[in-house]
Amino acid sequence: RLLAGGLGLAAAAPGQGCRPSAGLIPKDLVDTVCHIQVTVISEPNPSPPEDFSNNRTILKRRWDHLNKWNPGDEPLVHVNVTGLPQSTRLQSRWRQAGAAIACVVGCFAVALVIAMVYWDKGTQVILKILAYLAALVAIMISIKHIYVEYSFTFPKIITAVHMLFSAIFGFAALVHKARTTDKAVIMPTAWEYVSRILPISALFGGAVGLSNIGLLSVSPFLAEIVGALNPLISALGTIMMGMPFRYILLVPIAITVVGGVMAVQPWITGGSVGGLVCLVVATVFRSMKTVLQQEVMMTGAINGRFDEYMLLAWSCATSCIMMFVWSFISERGEPWQRFASNDRIVALAAHLVVSTVIAILVNLSHLWVTKVLGAVSSTLLAQAKAVLVLLGSVALLGDTAGRIEIVGFSLVLFGTFSYGIMQQALLPARK
Repeated sequence: RLLAGGLGLAAAAPGQGCRPSAGLIPKDLVDTVCHIQVTVISEPNPSPPEDFSNNRTILKRRWDHLNKWNPGDEPLVHVNVTGLPQSTRLQSRWRQAGAAIACVVGCFAVALVIAMVYWDKGTQVILKILAYLAALVAIMISIKHIYVEYSFTFPKIITAVHMLFSAIFGFAALVHKARTTDKAVIMPTAWEYVSRILPISALFGGAVGLSNIGLLSVSPFLAEIVGALNPLISALGTIMMGMPFRYILLVPIAITVVGGVMAVQPWITGGSVGGLVCLVVATVFRSMKTVLQQEVMMTGAINGRFDEYMLLAWSCATSCIMMFVWSFISERGEPWQRFASNDRIVALAAHLVVSTVIAILVNLSHLWVTKVLGAVSSTLLAQAKAVLVLLGSVALLGDTAGRIEIVGFSLVLFGTFSYGIMQQALLPARK
């Protein structure tokens, strides 16, 4: 069942008919436990068996055909699984151990680059940046897991719940801060709410909601390709709003964007046009939201009044209302019915709680990083997420990284390092 699911299929048992699902089977995992042959039988002329254990590109050629399968159709493929010799399994285990070591080394390299660039800002800032990157990777995995494992494909209500608890956390933090400092909680004026919080909330909710919708029909790796444009759009938004920015910084931004695309491009398996459009619009919304957050907390006329907790509380509360209304209009009561009727309701609820905790960390740590480093830096650092996704695929799923991915990995690190160094060197001129 696990192996067929990894192939992009869902099988009742080896040798039986399968239906499409999401995901790619890791090559090393196949080599470790089995030998797989797949025969497509729903085509006019059934193809001969194809060995997926030695050529993952075959799956890409079959992807479009697999997506045409509908419930009730004849089985699309047959899967036959046979064992491999013990010596082959031992060799593959050594390869997996080496991949795990490479993953640890790669993650250490990412942390080292961040520590070197932002060492003068203190350990607390470095830890917040690392927490931000870890949360970005975890939220994508958790959302995709809920979609695939539990068939709970309701991104709007999931986003609304994430926003609700993020707002509750933000207001609780404000109350706690007021009690410990003996200062009243600052309330935004009507003008501040309409001109700043409302646009940020609309962009915030729209970006998260559209991203979750896009992940329904687009692989996480394709989502990373689209997300690679984030730093560039943020830089353009910063320039358009008249905030300080040096054009020479576009060079390391371009290097990082290219590296992020190269790092995940070989894993692209396809997706719907609608899902791709949702991701593109979400990327634009997210970039502009980050620019507005920088304007509010760092460079705007009202900076100093708004801290990250105040912005988290009010923007998430407004986004929560918007997302609940959007969910009611488009999803009605179906999410609640599907949740109540799910045969694994306890496990689903547990995964929803975990994803909510991760979402709170993502929302808060993003504001931390934006307040300290600015909009462009926060989106540029998020590009390291693509590298971490790749490393996780290598270590946990047993996949292999080719030359293109390694070059992309190196470019992301180099671009991030160069931007941080150049930004700090130009900081006096920016003032």
